[in-house]
Formats: sequence, C-alpha cells, structure tokens
Amino acid sequence: MNPNLSDDTLSVWHDDNGKSYPIRKNPNPKERYELNISMPDAPDNLIMTHAFAYYWSDCEIIVNKRAGANAKLKETIPIPFEKTGEHTYRAVAYNDAILSERYSDVGPECKWNMHFIVTRLQAEPNLDNLIYEALIDPRDSRKISDDHWKRILYMTKYRFNDPTTRTYNPSETMLGAIADREDRFAGEPRKHLFTITMDLKRK
Repeated sequence: MNPNLSDDTLSVWHDDNGKSYPIRKNPNPKERYELNISMPDAPDNLIMTHAFAYYWSDCEIIVNKRAGANAKLKETIPIPFEKTGEHTYRAVAYNDAILSERYSDVGPECKWNMHFIVTRLQAEPNLDNLIYEALIDPRDSRKISDDHWKRILYMTKYRFNDPTTRTYNPSETMLGAIADREDRFAGEPRKHLFTITMDLKRK
C-alpha cells in the first residue's frame, strides 16, 4: 500500500494538464461475485497464490495533449481467496468495489465496473520459476445464465516444474503455457493435459 495515500484511496491518476483523479474504494459494496476454481487432475504442488479483479471506468482523461491521446481510468485490486479443497479455491470480488464519482472537467459521473478476474498459479516449490495466469471475463466466457459464467482452461503435466526446460533467463519469473483450447498444445504435452474450471457467479 502506498503510504502517501489515504486509507480509502487505491491510486491517483494524473492527466497531461497536471490534474489529479483519486480512485477511491466504495465503503459499502453490494454487487458480490464469487469465483470457484477447480483443477482436480492438477499436480499436487500446483497452488493458487494471488487473485486480482480488474476494473474500467467509462471516463477518459488526456494523457498526451500533443498526440491527442486519451486513456480510460483503470484500476486493479487484489481480492481475497481461500482454499476450499485439495484442488479447489474460492475468490470473492465486488463489481462496485470502486466508488463511482464525478471528477471536475471529465463530465458526468464516472461509473466503474469489474471487467475480469485473474488468478495466479504456480508450483510450490517453484523450481522452473514459471507462473500461470488463469483469467475469466464474462464477455468471453460461456454464459450459463444472466448471472453465471464458466471457462475451461488447459495446462500440461508434461515436464511440469522441470527447471531444465528453462534455457532462457532461468532466474527470471515468466509466464507458463495455459490455454483455452486443447489444440494449443501439440505432441507429448498434449497427451498430459489437465483442466482448470473457472466458475463465476453473481450473488
């Protein structure tokens, strides 16, 4: 947490005119979402380490006057999660976690909405220094109902957490292979796939 920010402020954006736009927490969020993750055939040492909710507003600020470039206000918030079983986890996020408010010279009230959730997975111990990011976005996921979405991702057990596979910058943490289709893998890795099911519900 930035010690220069107040407890209710997540971050502060600045436009090209030097104006500040504090992004504040909603003190009383109500629009709860629950994400359940299941990976029953995963290696026993694959664990979930982080979860983040990504938010976009419907407001733009000027970030480069000379180039005429604008940018939408965005924010990322770590969200709580818990292990609920041997290979299952649950995370909770709120669509209205960020306070919608009006900033001077930006026009009407800036409304915030959650766009997607990212969970981070890795082996423990992490011998190959790879992390895996599993993302669910309701716009790109299978819609079960108006309040329910599901996404299935694939990883491979083939040479999982094998440090000898890292021939390029082995000391640097990098993203490992995770995909939304089986055919993203070929050869031996494809023979050893397991699934990660992400189940998102609006409560």
